[in-house]
Amino acid sequence: MVFKGVTLAELGSGTYDLYFKADRKSRKEKDITILTMLVSSGYEKFISESDNATAMDGAKSFLNGHTEHATAYDLEQQIKDQEEIVTKATKKYNGFIEDSTDLVKKIEKLNKEQDEVRQKTAAQKTEVEKQALILDTLKRKRKQ
Repeated sequence: MVFKGVTLAELGSGTYDLYFKADRKSRKEKDITILTMLVSSGYEKFISESDNATAMDGAKSFLNGHTEHATAYDLEQQIKDQEEIVTKATKKYNGFIEDSTDLVKKIEKLNKEQDEVRQKTAAQKTEVEKQALILDTLKRKRKQ
């Protein structure tokens, strides 16, 4: 990122062009970023410590002053991300609770249906025995 014509008290009274570059430190250390700032007095004439030690010390001070803000911002982002994770986990948990309740209701319904079938089976068995007895009685009359 480039900011042209910037006045910063830390750098002195002039206007400067500030060039920023953010790089990940390494693949293993993904959470660490290296921020590079180049200071130009204009027309891409970059300032070094030998050119203007006061401005460079001010630039270092400026960057170091943002560490606290960056850390606070990172913490807020972590909190926001964790809140989203908790919300999703809570929704999933509530879904499992609802599924469990539905399954309990289905089990109760199936148990009730099973009891009804048992009663109908017992009644039908009695009916079969009754009809078989009638048939047997009719057959005995035929032989007499």
